[in-house]
Amino acid sequence: MKKNYLKMAGGIVIIILACFFLPSFTKRDTIYVHPASCAKPQQPCVFKTLLGLEPFDTAAVIHNRELVESSLRKGLVWIAAAQLDNGGWGAGTHNRQDVYDPHAVAADPATTALVGMALLRNGNTLSKGKYAENLLSSTLGS
Repeated sequence: MKKNYLKMAGGIVIIILACFFLPSFTKRDTIYVHPASCAKPQQPCVFKTLLGLEPFDTAAVIHNRELVESSLRKGLVWIAAAQLDNGGWGAGTHNRQDVYDPHAVAADPATTALVGMALLRNGNTLSKGKYAENLLSSTLGS
């Protein structure tokens, strides 16, 4: 029985190594472009737009600047209140989506990183801004 597991583990290792090393034997001057990417223009990326790395066409969007800024302020207040004692933020697990109390879940790196980016995107740094202390405590893990 143990030999079967060893054979299976060995096979998995060989497959993984093949995935990493076989592409290195192909010509470097050939660039593969997937046909589907040529069929239509690429959709804008929401994540890049939020970070300011990609432009966002606001011509088709009707918004009330005051409402948007009010929503941002409320969201930032909630984020600050949801910070855990260890400096991080958590979103819970996939099987506990019924938990709405942000302090009833454990901090996780992904949620903490996204919240940190949101705070940075709203003009905060480690040394200035209304939520600078929140950012600083999230990096120190205090």
